[in-house]
Amino acid sequence: MSGSVTLNRTIRHGWMITMVALVGVAGCFPNELIHPPGSTSTPVTVGRLKDSRLVYIRSDLTWNFIGNRLVIENGNQPIPPDLVEELVGKPLTLKRIEASWTLDGTSDMIRLSDVKLDGEALPANLNISIRPAGHVRVDLGSRQYNLFPGKALDP
Repeated sequence: MSGSVTLNRTIRHGWMITMVALVGVAGCFPNELIHPPGSTSTPVTVGRLKDSRLVYIRSDLTWNFIGNRLVIENGNQPIPPDLVEELVGKPLTLKRIEASWTLDGTSDMIRLSDVKLDGEALPANLNISIRPAGHVRVDLGSRQYNLFPGKALDP
């Protein structure tokens, strides 16, 4: 009986140390998204986005994260006006959006600064929500994208 009690205490003690360590490690990355409780999705992190390409699951709409730069294009087509409206606040016809980006994990947002719409500076910062959607996809605003780590194209 004594051996069983010691083993149970050891297991509980080890489990508590593991939980404290996980909470401590999670607190070290305040700008990164952590799994929501019960989620099996791969978290969205700066490291996961940097130098990655997001491709909309229904078209050639692409977000290229090149270092701290971002380029949004839709192949030879204009960027969908509803996405432009979601970002900018009005449905403009654009072929290219360029910006600097940061990930704010506390609000699940990508923040865009130094924004250029078809080469013209926009004197405002923009925000769009981002959430994990499984292991290879993310929800960015109202669309779902496949995420290709390390595959950013520098157009």
